[in-house]
Formats: sequence, structure tokens, C-alpha cells
Amino acid sequence: MSKNFYTVRFDSEKVSMIDQRFLPDEEIYHTFTDYKDVAKAIKDMIVRGAPAIGVTAAFGIALGAKNIKTLDRDTFKEEFYKILDEFAKTRPTAVNLFWAIKRMKRTFDESPCLSINEIKDELIAKAKRIYEEDLEICKKIGDNGSILIKDGDTIIEKENLKIVVDGKSLFYLSGTTLDFSDGLNGRGFVFNNPNAVKTCGCGESFGV
Repeated sequence: MSKNFYTVRFDSEKVSMIDQRFLPDEEIYHTFTDYKDVAKAIKDMIVRGAPAIGVTAAFGIALGAKNIKTLDRDTFKEEFYKILDEFAKTRPTAVNLFWAIKRMKRTFDESPCLSINEIKDELIAKAKRIYEEDLEICKKIGDNGSILIKDGDTIIEKENLKIVVDGKSLFYLSGTTLDFSDGLNGRGFVFNNPNAVKTCGCGESFGV
């Protein structure tokens, strides 16, 4: 995976995202100029993970709103609500999805005195703010986690994936390989430890 990889981007004209279905073997990106294609990308699981789904929805909603061809508020509202409904149908159980939809809807509802073009600008700004807020949360998670790394710990990095192993555990992990499973039991990372005397069967935990 390249050093410049990203999850999702928005430049007011298009939304682009990495196809998570092909990770970690391939780094494939898609670019969409129609909000319906962005919604389909969420539904087809091109983008995964609650925060990423929420951000992608916000970007898609802003893109769809920008492309509504009317200066009449009532007509705009009708088309805008259709866009919200389109995204609400993509992943019914995704909490961040509906959180983003509600924030975008509230941005419109709280702008009764703005022109249509001003509303579009507000929606684009809100979507970008949602992205920036999530990015900041992720950085804080990393900062909080960094204090758990102690002197003597080993950091193993492969294709931008970092694994922290404490000195005591490193001995028992000798020869362990990390793979990615796409089987019927679900996608995810699998540890293969030749020193294990028992495992959970899914490859996520073991005993030595």
C-alpha cells in the first residue's frame, strides 16, 4: 500500500474513496460525481467502518445537494430530502450514517433565510467539518494509545500497519504470521502462531 493512501475525499465536484473490499492486497480507488453512486458504494461495502460510512454519507449528501438544479426552496427541499432517504436506505444499522444524515438535515433546516447557493455552501462546509472532526477523533485515539507503548516494546510495521508487542510476549510470538481472511466466518486479520497449544478457531486469539 502506498504512503499516500486515503479512505475518502471530497472536492465539491466528486467523491473518491478506496475500495476496502480489495484490502490489503490491492489499492483501488473509485471516483463518483453522482450521489447515487456514492450511496451505492456504501451499500456495496466499498467503504466500511462506522466513522468512514458517516463521512462518506455527508460527502455524498453535499455532492447531491450541490447538483440540484433549482433556486426554489420548496423544490430544493423536496429533492434534498430524497437524497437523505437514499442514503438512509444504504446501511440501516450504521449508527454514524444516521448521525451524519441528521447533521446534514439540520444544517438545511436551520438555514431558512439563506439562498439556495448559500445553503449548498453550508452543506459542503458541514460535510467537510464532519470529516475534520472524525480525523481529529482518530488522532486523539492514536495519542491516547501511544501512552501505552513502553520502553522495551517492539513495533512491527508492514504496509502501514503497526503492531506493538511487549517484550515478554515477543518471545511467545516468534514465527507468528499475520494474514487477512475473507472467508465465510467474516473478514479480518488472522494470527497464525506455531507456538500456540490452543486457539479460538477464528485466528483472533490463542494460548501458548
